[in-house]
Amino acid sequence: MHEFSVTIGIVKTVIQAAEHNNAKKIKSVKLLIGKLTHLSKDQVRFCYEVLIKDTILENSELLIQTRNPKVYCSNCRYKGKMGTKRNQKTGFHTFSLVCPKCSEQTKIIEGLECTIKGIRVEK
Repeated sequence: MHEFSVTIGIVKTVIQAAEHNNAKKIKSVKLLIGKLTHLSKDQVRFCYEVLIKDTILENSELLIQTRNPKVYCSNCRYKGKMGTKRNQKTGFHTFSLVCPKCSEQTKIIEGLECTIKGIRVEK
């Protein structure tokens, strides 16, 4: 469960930012999580609630926004949704780095992030 170690980093970063800005209490934390991180929102919330007990974050609200993957193709300049392909053996669809327009290799430009987008504090 990598959610726990990621959430530890988030909580530590938020506490450091709050201390640096002389905040007395944190009201909310806003996260942006890319779907390719495979972080479970429910698991992140659970870990967050465990980790914030007896800290400046206690009783704060965790707001999580997710971001769909997006790719860029340097060949045809396509920028948009990541393609998918169906596995013939399993029937499952998986993400593909092949450009949906020209079939060249693409680069992931969104969907791998886990970013603290905002912290609401009480001074």
